[in-house]
Amino acid sequence: MQTIGFVGLGRMGTAMAGRLADAGHKVIAWNRSAKEPPKGVERAATLEDLVVRSDVVLSILSNDEATMEVLTRMLAGGPVQGKIFVEMATLRLETVHKLAAMVDQAGAAFVEAPVVGTVGPAVQGKLLTLAGGDEQVVQALHSIWQAYSRRVVYCGPTGRGMAMKHCINNLMSVYFAGLAEALGAGAAAGLSLDAMLDVIQDTPAALPALALKVDVVKGAQVPVAFSVAGAAKDMGVIVQSGVQNGVPMNLTKQALALFEEVANAGNANNDLAVAARHYLK
Repeated sequence: MQTIGFVGLGRMGTAMAGRLADAGHKVIAWNRSAKEPPKGVERAATLEDLVVRSDVVLSILSNDEATMEVLTRMLAGGPVQGKIFVEMATLRLETVHKLAAMVDQAGAAFVEAPVVGTVGPAVQGKLLTLAGGDEQVVQALHSIWQAYSRRVVYCGPTGRGMAMKHCINNLMSVYFAGLAEALGAGAAAGLSLDAMLDVIQDTPAALPALALKVDVVKGAQVPVAFSVAGAAKDMGVIVQSGVQNGVPMNLTKQALALFEEVANAGNANNDLAVAARHYLK
């Protein structure tokens, strides 16, 4: 049986590592700060210990800098020939290509596999995995994907899986920024929030995710699925990658500015849907 190393035990990482263990995989985990892994997952003594004992290493860390630092440590910690490194965080496209080159030079294989979905779908095994890299390596990891995914999409060579994730997150963030303006303008004209949300949900203007976020938009305090800070981080990544590829990203820049305002107003750790309340008085 393959041993899976799992790096990064945030909300998503904890849920995904737990799903892998529940599916019968042998999983060992490491986190940058001390944190107990979920039931059925062994805690690695060190990062180097995790790499030595693992056949496949999955990583989902907070940002590009942390991912680059940790991967550098993993590759320097001992022989990695024949191992597979899977990156699942939302990163800049240039970072993905740098990581792939580092892994390739070390004699290992690299796959990007960011996921669409939040903690709830992760716990339920209903994430959408967007894979990029060598297709044969992606196919070899099918039993891993199955543990937490409802569907796996092979997007093409390195960079394509991350580019697809950027598309999804971009649309989601711009939607909630647009919803904030729509609700703010409607409220200023005398419409009630309840009435606007009721009608919007009965039209093509309702993103499917809106139904899951209505309570948050109305002001309810609920467990955070994806934070304002996380959304802003991803939008910054998406803007940088798009601009580098010659796309101005003007709408996304405006959405990013709104999310940064929301975060600075004390909502950084709240669910991203609170951004839709930004212009309500």
